[in-house]
Amino acid sequence: MHNKNFTFLIQASPLLGDNFLFLWAFQLRILSQH
Repeated sequence: MHNKNFTFLIQASPLLGDNFLFLWAFQLRILSQH
């Protein structure tokens, strides 16, 4: 279900840099709550 968003984050990681790590960890927290 979340594969599309996860793939997008991976592809955008070079552009986001450190922000990617923050967004990735933030999304992991959200996914772990469901």
